[in-house]
Amino acid sequence: MRISEITEEKITDEIVDRVLFEGIQDKGENADCIVVLGSSKAVQYRVPAAVNAYETGRSSKILIISRNPE
Repeated sequence: MRISEITEEKITDEIVDRVLFEGIQDKGENADCIVVLGSSKAVQYRVPAAVNAYETGRSSKILIISRNPE
């Protein structure tokens, strides 16, 4: 399925995961700040990668953006 074919009725958790997490590549570059966008799977996928980049000296700051569940 192409992203342009996704409608609200067709969207599933599997599709969201594929769009957000598949094919993400870390080029290993240094940065002023590591930005982690929050999601239900950020702790599993994004946070460990950000911490690894921080601990290896690729940035001195991490900014985690998360929504406040109400």
